[in-house]
Amino acid sequence: MLLHPRPPPTPAAVDRECLRAAAAIATRGRYASAAAVTRDACLALGVSSFEAVGLSTAAVPSLCQVWEIERLVGSYASAFAATHGIACIANLEPEVVAALRSRLVPPLPPPPAAAAATAAEEEIDIEEESEASEASEASEAS
Repeated sequence: MLLHPRPPPTPAAVDRECLRAAAAIATRGRYASAAAVTRDACLALGVSSFEAVGLSTAAVPSLCQVWEIERLVGSYASAFAATHGIACIANLEPEVVAALRSRLVPPLPPPPAAAAATAAEEEIDIEEESEASEASEASEAS
């Protein structure tokens, strides 16, 4: 019996897996570095590296964004530490977020499964609101 290797993942599949990996890492309270996202995505896709399937980091938009955010956060954290004698993470976080926003760095989009769940929740909320408004209108009419 011959076993055929599965086809390599498409760039879109790798991008979706990187988003899922970044969200999973952040949900666990960890720092979603480009290396950690790459490692988790490669494990999930069953590949040793993206280069092994003919992809580069530049071909994966979400991984490029994670890498850029990591680079900027590192730069801002170094500058913050150099300019503040005594500081804590609570002081650093708002400045890093403001610095990322000033560079127009958008937040990572949610992974596709999370986006679908959010959309489903919004649909439920809309239905519940319409039922609630109908109930209040009926009670006002009585």
